[in-house]
Amino acid sequence: MYLGRVPAMGLDEIRNQTYEELKHHYTNLKAELKVARVNFEFERAADLKEEIDFILKELSRKKEKKTS
Repeated sequence: MYLGRVPAMGLDEIRNQTYEELKHHYTNLKAELKVARVNFEFERAADLKEEIDFILKELSRKKEKKTS
């Protein structure tokens, strides 16, 4: 059953997203991370944090490309 959680994306999916799509997904993940921490879902929070880190790296890479 889907509980409104943001589905995890793989590295290929992250790389294929546009800058705007990644930004939107990043915002959703940050909100989900806060919920996971409040509910003491530490394993889920760690997974979300890892995905957020990947997205941040990809966002910075895409931003550099955009400004070049």
